[in-house]
Amino acid sequence: MILLAFFLQPVRERLQQVIEQTFGRGQMRYRQAAQTFGRDLTQAQDNRSITNLLRKTIEETLYPFQLHVFLYDLHTDQYTAAPDENGRPTSDLYFSTANPMVSLLQSQPKALFLGELRTCPPAGARAGPRPPLLGDQLYIPLSGRSRLVGWLSLSVHRSGLPYTNREISFLESLANPAALAYERAQVVADLGAPGPGNERPHPHFRGVGVTVNLTTPSS
Repeated sequence: MILLAFFLQPVRERLQQVIEQTFGRGQMRYRQAAQTFGRDLTQAQDNRSITNLLRKTIEETLYPFQLHVFLYDLHTDQYTAAPDENGRPTSDLYFSTANPMVSLLQSQPKALFLGELRTCPPAGARAGPRPPLLGDQLYIPLSGRSRLVGWLSLSVHRSGLPYTNREISFLESLANPAALAYERAQVVADLGAPGPGNERPHPHFRGVGVTVNLTTPSS
């Protein structure tokens, strides 16, 4: 047994080195992606460019099967899905500011786990009932200084695996500066908006309103 342990020790040490290197590379990859995002974000001047950059960073790093960026619309006083790179909204769902889902995301700055694909939510995420967006299980608030700017809504990885704590921390590191950038873009847009009585007509909005019951049904 002593002889066997002697020969196995180098194997254990090598395995430990591989694990540490793998996790270290993953952490460095997220850090570099977040730094690149922060640098490029300074050049994004409007909601569309911010959203495109945010979507590109997440999709190229985490590969979610589905990703929505919901943003507050000042004209309708609702949260609607931002367009994708082709200019089409990724969802026709919308949420009023009085919606319990919005209130919940506004009340806490951390990731919100709403799914059935994982029995235990990751550290820092709160568990809840089935989400209103089919397949989505992770919600990252975009918390501004004065209001909830919006949120990220993600389904599982394309591989089907749930998100790790490191990946959720990475998403939160993107959400914080993105929320401030959205607020900055709104201020710039307001400065260039027409005066009272000369507002540009807002196109008729069509979509599906969502009312979320956040009371978990009893079994």
